[in-house]
Amino acid sequence: MPACPRSDVVCVGEVGVYHCWSRCVRRAFLCGQDPLTGKDYEYRREWIRDFEEYVAGLFGIEVGFHAELSNHIHLVLRTRPDVVDSWSDEEVVRRWLDISHLTKSRDGLPACPAHLNARTHARSRPPLTSRAKCPTESTRHH
Repeated sequence: MPACPRSDVVCVGEVGVYHCWSRCVRRAFLCGQDPLTGKDYEYRREWIRDFEEYVAGLFGIEVGFHAELSNHIHLVLRTRPDVVDSWSDEEVVRRWLDISHLTKSRDGLPACPAHLNARTHARSRPPLTSRAKCPTESTRHH
């Protein structure tokens, strides 16, 4: 069954609550004890939870509920356009650079986004900042 386009589900500029899930394929294990191989993947659970919270915060989304199971995860997410609207252009650029991993030093190693001049990026690319404030708008065509 095909999924609905995000633009048909998400109302831009309105708070929304969504149940999202993702699963592993090919009998891959996400968390817990794999009964077939005996490998313990429990150490991943805390890392996954931390990562979910981190990424959600970058997009102005609250995690209301999360469950990391052996081969899939469930999340109840709430969009916060009111929070995103309060971000400055520099803040939008900082978050976008953090998300897109464009923050690398000249030698190719990851650099802390705080070391970048977000103000310069915001001034040089105003269309990016307006699109980046609305993640559903900037990704709806992908």
